[in-house]
Amino acid sequence: MKRAALLAATLFGITANQADAAIVTRHFLISANGFAADAPVQTASGIFSFTYDEAAFLTPVAPVTKVTSFNVPFNGPALFTYNKGNNFLMVSNNITGLTAFTITPNAPTFGFFIKNPGGAPQVTNLSYSANGKIFSSSQVAVQALAAVPEPASWALMIGGFGLAGAALRTRPRVAFA
Repeated sequence: MKRAALLAATLFGITANQADAAIVTRHFLISANGFAADAPVQTASGIFSFTYDEAAFLTPVAPVTKVTSFNVPFNGPALFTYNKGNNFLMVSNNITGLTAFTITPNAPTFGFFIKNPGGAPQVTNLSYSANGKIFSSSQVAVQALAAVPEPASWALMIGGFGLAGAALRTRPRVAFA
């Protein structure tokens, strides 16, 4: 049984892909207010989820993993890119370069940067366009939300509990007189 447990532990170690260690998923609640009085949305808020390679110096533009309850009008998918050198996530539906997005009054667009996404995140400005105008706010709050463990982490944890239980079950019992 000990050999089986050792073999199982070895197989779990071999099948764990070390290259995936830098892939992270982060969730942020963004809320901004203080827009101009004629802005159609006075308090912009939403939850954004991103999955990216934190070890990569610059990730290519990709769709935001999940956007929940974002109340700012925009067309097309929400996109993002991660810049490790400057330590920020750039989020917009109109990314125009590796480190730039464009807000145009002619189409509903939005954009913001999340600085220090792996630590104490900060958003200094959120901008969006609607009704032919551009609206910006520097009164932005960002909160990092707790992440849910990946399925591989759950499998590894459950496998470890199973191996520990098997080892306890097969150990010799001591009889007391």
